[in-house]
Amino acid sequence: MHDRLDSIRVVGARENNLKDVSLSIPKNRITVFVGVSGSGKSSIVFDTVAVEAQRQLNATFPWFIRNQLPKYERPHVDAVENLTTPVIVDQRPLGGNARSTVGTISDIYSMIRVLFARHGEPSVGQPSAYSFNDPKGMCPECEGLGRALRADPDLMLDQTRSLDEGAILLPGYPVGSPGRLQISDLIELLATIEDQTPTAMVGAIRNALERIAAIGLGYLSLDRTTSTLSGGEGQRLKLVKHLGSDLTGLTYIFDEPSVGLHPRDVGRLNDLLRAC
Repeated sequence: MHDRLDSIRVVGARENNLKDVSLSIPKNRITVFVGVSGSGKSSIVFDTVAVEAQRQLNATFPWFIRNQLPKYERPHVDAVENLTTPVIVDQRPLGGNARSTVGTISDIYSMIRVLFARHGEPSVGQPSAYSFNDPKGMCPECEGLGRALRADPDLMLDQTRSLDEGAILLPGYPVGSPGRLQISDLIELLATIEDQTPTAMVGAIRNALERIAAIGLGYLSLDRTTSTLSGGEGQRLKLVKHLGSDLTGLTYIFDEPSVGLHPRDVGRLNDLLRAC
């Protein structure tokens, strides 16, 4: 029996198909909930523990902040005790617009901007000046997106013909953006930097990239938009981001994080979880 304060206690859970379920979930341990479909795994983990933890956390904020946060109803449960701050890492697509990329969601772009601001020659000033979201740093042609849509008259019109003769050809097509390095290739590139001045920053960037590569996402590039990622890819990126945090005493809640992974990558994922 776990010490009372070393576990999250759920008493009388009746959410969805749960029938007055009570249990203790040990803290600072990897706890796996298994069972057939419809057995109540998600009802316990997400609809009871996660919802109540988020509801109580949101209640600590002032009213004007709470109005901006998602609203959670108290789950059907007698009590949920000894909760800690939750970090929910589910398989919902990351979504986002064209400016939301692997580099922004993982915060690696932020570190790269700092690297250029501190050690680039000539330097243009603050890290924000290197951001594709800052008007002062973005390319004026593509507005920081790395690609642009333009009409090519030569592809649209055959200027040697009249309209009746079929001068209109095609409605045009998007100009392709230049290739971007895969994360695995970027790691190798950073390893070739011989200048010792930015060693700490380069090391931090490499560590972040290697965590992404370690769970089977080394084929992604930092400019890959998050809206094109699968649910599994998005969940693994969120996992790497949150597990790299310096915050302690958190409860991480994952939704089948090993789905779609090669057995080799499952082992790497386990190593990452144990190291945190």
